[in-house]
Amino acid sequence: MSEVWYLFDPKHPRRAAQVLQRLWVEDSTLVIEQGTFAKWEPVERQTLSSPRVARSALAAQLADARAHAMASETDEIVVITRFSARHVELEAAMAAVAELDSPDGRELLQIYADYLQSEGDPRGMLASMQLRNLDAREWLAEHLAWCFGGYAPLVQIKNKKKQVISVRWFGGWVTELWVHATRNRRAEAPTLASLLRLPACAGLRRLSAPALRLPETPELPCRASLRWLAIDGSSRRPLALGELPRLEHLTLDRIPRAIDVVAPTLRSLELLDASSRSVVELLDSYPGAPLERLACELPAADHSASDLQALLEHPALGSLRELSLSRKGELRWMYESCLRVLCEAPLLQRLELRDFSGLLIRPEQRERLLAAFASAPGKTHVRAARS
Repeated sequence: MSEVWYLFDPKHPRRAAQVLQRLWVEDSTLVIEQGTFAKWEPVERQTLSSPRVARSALAAQLADARAHAMASETDEIVVITRFSARHVELEAAMAAVAELDSPDGRELLQIYADYLQSEGDPRGMLASMQLRNLDAREWLAEHLAWCFGGYAPLVQIKNKKKQVISVRWFGGWVTELWVHATRNRRAEAPTLASLLRLPACAGLRRLSAPALRLPETPELPCRASLRWLAIDGSSRRPLALGELPRLEHLTLDRIPRAIDVVAPTLRSLELLDASSRSVVELLDSYPGAPLERLACELPAADHSASDLQALLEHPALGSLRELSLSRKGELRWMYESCLRVLCEAPLLQRLELRDFSGLLIRPEQRERLLAAFASAPGKTHVRAARS
């Protein structure tokens, strides 16, 4: 099967609601369908003498369409983008608002909703419904393909089953997006790069796709609005996230040796499947925004007291208020040397929260930890396992 071509009128007042055509070659057959992203119907199947002749017939169809001022694209997300109304200045203003559900946020969203409706963009109706707190599930079920194209069947609307993609909408925008790529469904998972190009995701504030690896230098079109990011951070080179001016929380499932990010508002860092030594290496390249919360999920085999001590003494943690340590995979009892490091670390004596509930600790070790921080401020969470 050859690449699929979409034919449409770029000036059509109904935008994506117009009847489109899509064409492709399958062996020696030229296939033509018409409809919308939500539903396609067969028009014609021309079985020709050879694949070469079929490709020539496809080229002739495309040339004729262009001669009649029709646009042609092979990337459906480009088609959706060309259909969608965009207002760069309003989008920048919305990205800067702390809470979209605030009076200022709602006012901007209403202005944008009016703009979308005036431009014939169906998301204007969705925005209007959501701003009036009306149930928009039926609208979404009918128009989801307008927003997500071929990814629409993977998107969860009702909470009946967990789909590959879950979204949260507000004011006509996808504000939160989760990609659940499991072992069974990894083949279905979209690439983040294509998802983030969708106009509906331009104002994304929360993105969680820990099973999908970003390129080492990702584009992230939603970088101006992004507040919360969870991704697969494994990379042989420094992970160049670039400027994320409003990012507050970053989760990395496996971590690179270094990270290149300009995130002046970043305060919370969560590192999964990360050894103490790799966390120290990452903090060595940390850009300098004062961390207030650090959560580390250590591999089962990580029992180096010296690496743990180096982590707890790292200068990047000078402003830390909360620390969470847990262990992944096959659990082992905490080594005495590591327990001693925890009990004696000056950093832990001044924190507001010390959370060790994810570590496997014997009852007598729990009592020693609690005694070590009995006079320290804040809270200490420890869960003792049975001996």
